[in-house]
Amino acid sequence: MNVLSSIKNKFMRVSPDYEQLSARLGTFAPFDAARARIFRYRKQYGVNLGSMFCLEPWIATIIYDEYAEHNPEAEGDLVECMGQCSAEKMQAHWDTWLQRADFEHMASMGINAVRLPVGYWILGHGFAAEKYHSHAKTYNRALYYVGRIIAWADEFDIGVLVDIHALPGGQNNDSHSGATGPARLFESRKHQDLAIKCIDAFAYLLAQVTNIVGLQIINEPQDHPELEAFYERALKQVRVQSLALPVYVGDA
Repeated sequence: MNVLSSIKNKFMRVSPDYEQLSARLGTFAPFDAARARIFRYRKQYGVNLGSMFCLEPWIATIIYDEYAEHNPEAEGDLVECMGQCSAEKMQAHWDTWLQRADFEHMASMGINAVRLPVGYWILGHGFAAEKYHSHAKTYNRALYYVGRIIAWADEFDIGVLVDIHALPGGQNNDSHSGATGPARLFESRKHQDLAIKCIDAFAYLLAQVTNIVGLQIINEPQDHPELEAFYERALKQVRVQSLALPVYVGDA
């Protein structure tokens, strides 16, 4: 057994059931390496699909306005406001925020790539921390809708860059990091370990999907002394799952 296989097997023994995550995401056509290279390395004309899987108050205003008296900032605040209705309300949001016709329209305008921001918590139980831990069941259907977006994009020859827009504890102090208050990702080894675990899961899920342009492992992180070491860990973990999946960094 080579070193790469040994590392991968060691990690997978302590990881949740990735096959269950794959089942939630859905099935895709067999991986076409030649077509994947076109998606990944052609000139990209793209748009950002914000606030579908990582909500921000300045974009998803219609949802936040319903709870304005509580002044929620991050998505975790929002699902706490929703309470027992959170799964129903979030699923209604995922089901209606974007439709197949939107991708048809984008393709007609010459768009050939989209960036899809997601919060780490959409992986659900076993990956959720802080406020998202108690609402993990809210996200049981999230990956299904991620898969639907990828499939619709593929139908119109649009590539998808999946952007892990928020990581455990927050990589910056903005609400789009999924946390309210100061950034805590780099202050906690536990949060960093969970972040690496989430990055590994996303790499596993997406590496063999033909129209995936790449994986963005972090978005606008705080310029912190721990950042470079975190990048190195994250890149090594992606390469355990795939030697070919392009990796994007939204730098500090």
